[in-house]
Amino acid sequence: METVVLKVEGLDCPSCAKTVEKGLKKLKGIEKTESNFFAEKLTVTYDTSQLTMEEIETRLKKVGHPVTK
Repeated sequence: METVVLKVEGLDCPSCAKTVEKGLKKLKGIEKTESNFFAEKLTVTYDTSQLTMEEIETRLKKVGHPVTK
């Protein structure tokens, strides 16, 4: 398992946080997600043997909230 904290564009309200978390939980290998929409940050715990960081970033972009650098 690995835990990462991501800065996510547009993650600034409870509804956005729910959309992001729901989208990520559809991916096999996601263990836990936790949003902080005040800081636009998302903490994700995932199984690295089932999922890559690139797949997580792709899913976030698909739900309209890409990772910012």
